[in-house]
Amino acid sequence: MQKINVYRFNNRYIWISMASLFTLLFISWFFTSGLFYWLFLADFETEPDLIGQDKSEVLAIMIHQIMAWELYISQAMTYTMYFLPLFSLLPILQFVNEKKYYLQHALIRKTSFKRYLFSTVLKYAFISGFCLTIPFVLFFTIGNLFLVDNLDNIGNFASFLGESFYSSHPYLFFVFMSCSIYFSIGFVFGLMGCAISLLTDKSYLVLIIPMLYYLVVGNIGQAFQLPLINIMHSVIAFNTLYTTLELFIPLLLPLLASLLAFIFTVKKGVSFGN
Repeated sequence: MQKINVYRFNNRYIWISMASLFTLLFISWFFTSGLFYWLFLADFETEPDLIGQDKSEVLAIMIHQIMAWELYISQAMTYTMYFLPLFSLLPILQFVNEKKYYLQHALIRKTSFKRYLFSTVLKYAFISGFCLTIPFVLFFTIGNLFLVDNLDNIGNFASFLGESFYSSHPYLFFVFMSCSIYFSIGFVFGLMGCAISLLTDKSYLVLIIPMLYYLVVGNIGQAFQLPLINIMHSVIAFNTLYTTLELFIPLLLPLLASLLAFIFTVKKGVSFGN
């Protein structure tokens, strides 16, 4: 493996992205589930509903009530869903750095620079996908150690695997969700970030423009129930009536726009300004 690939697959942006996503998932679940309240704020001496109650028994009951798969993911995504693409865009900052320095030299040395540039962009898009997938898989793997309850059905995602798949294998359901739709979200937004980087020398736009697309277009699709752009349904794949294939449809527009931007940039010529 070339030395440059080591930097691509192992740099601070990747670790910051994955650590931040996992931390946000945990914090969102910890506070939204009420676990923080019952562990640190509940006052069994002054609160009328708790006076005279056995603290250990009440705490055991409340903790048991939140130890369900559906609550685990929905509470973890309460705040996370608003920032999800950001964690796939952070690794693209390394591509921004590479564009400013290494790619300028590659333009001279590589016999087929266009093919090399496309393969580089694809690598970063895959990295972005993994930066979403790995924290989710880790989060669900930890949850699998203590979660006890789950519903018979959680929606139509992965329905092609059978109606009883989720009730029998909730952990595998969420791993599949992480490796399919969440990987794809990361891949597409990573690709979008690379395309924007090739169009502008302002690195902060790599983060801002895709996030604006996600929040504005996603909320429009959610408000008016437009399945072609309703990317929010893809993000909450654990609680949707859409099927597996239908959840990938909102990703087609940003994917196509990113590819067209890449083609336009290659024909026009990549700007290497600092």
